[in-house]
Amino acid sequence: YESEKQITSNVFVSFWIRWDWGETEDGSYQQKMFRMTNGGLSCSPGISLNCFHKPASSLKDTYNVTVVNNPGEGQLNPTELKCVTDENPFGDRQWGLFQMWVKSSSGDDGEVHMRYFKKGEEKTDRDWVGPTLVNGYWKTFLFGLVAANVDDPYTLDATYHFDDIYIDDTWSRVEIGNAPIYENCTHRELQIPTAWNDKSISIDVNQGAFGEGEAVFLFVIDEDGAVSNGYPVTISSETVIINSTDINDDGVTNIQDVILCVNIVLGEISGDGDCNGDGVVNVQDVIEIVNIILDA
Repeated sequence: YESEKQITSNVFVSFWIRWDWGETEDGSYQQKMFRMTNGGLSCSPGISLNCFHKPASSLKDTYNVTVVNNPGEGQLNPTELKCVTDENPFGDRQWGLFQMWVKSSSGDDGEVHMRYFKKGEEKTDRDWVGPTLVNGYWKTFLFGLVAANVDDPYTLDATYHFDDIYIDDTWSRVEIGNAPIYENCTHRELQIPTAWNDKSISIDVNQGAFGEGEAVFLFVIDEDGAVSNGYPVTISSETVIINSTDINDDGVTNIQDVILCVNIVLGEISGDGDCNGDGVVNVQDVIEIVNIILDA
């Protein structure tokens, strides 16, 4: 994907990936499944996600994420996010979700955060701090780029599969997950925003691999990466209006919101306390706020 503009802001990338490893004569090769650069096919400068299938070496079924930020010397940064693990978490013929958010900076305050997990299993977390930009922008996003370290990649018979590719020049997003606390989710699905302002967000629902009738939690993440409380919803083909339980708009749902909602119900003050979206403010909205606090 070639962006029409030079992206200098923060970046968020998410995609589901699955592949069949295939085989070579010695069974050893490398797959470069994703790269993010400022142009062209090179990963220098840029960020790349690589996976190794080398049964005969110490890199057997491992993976890494590299941040290349000094291409003039052709070297990786000494504190690169090169996370080689004992086991390739992606697996063979298994779908998994990869997410990465990058704080774009040419200084030491740059950040790269990577999360990968298969549905229903523990996720793999990796974080790195340091320069992420050299030439000052991002422009090219490459998927399923190359099979390397093999004489003839066309005989490898390895196949990539990608789904729900999502790229944005902000960390702001909406997701649903399988736990009330965002970081405890082992299954997440990105939602597609169609409108966004300080009071409301509209999305095109993407249930992904969640089934009809399944209970999930909705999260709103702001441009700084701050995550809202998980709001319980049920996957349904019906339209659902979800209003905020943060009555006083202080960024958290707590006892102060309960007090405000009670006062609105009693008519002591005016305000928007319709948390469950049924068109009226009553004790059900108070219960809704209490349940959110208890789940958190």
